[in-house]
Amino acid sequence: MSVYSYNNTYSLDVTVDATAEIKDWGEARFAQIFVHAGSPITLLTFHTAPEPGGQYYALCNAAGPVTMSVAAGCSYKLPLDIQGSRGVKIVVDAADTVDLSFQEQ
Repeated sequence: MSVYSYNNTYSLDVTVDATAEIKDWGEARFAQIFVHAGSPITLLTFHTAPEPGGQYYALCNAAGPVTMSVAAGCSYKLPLDIQGSRGVKIVVDAADTVDLSFQEQ
């Protein structure tokens, strides 16, 4: 079994249309987000599409839309709810840049 991991910087925005698709998502099974010190981001909302470049929908589970509260200067594992998604966008409450780390197996 091979494991491949990589890191990239992404600009996240406050609407689905303005947010760039995470192009490197690929076959990622696990991901971590690094919120830079001083970042104004406090809330992540996840959107997925059945294929890259497709129609994006709010990712929901039994509790409703999948969101995550974050703080500047911290890193977080992304929720397992996004596993199996082909297209992924992360919408934030304040536009900023973050680093994402992906791992494929």
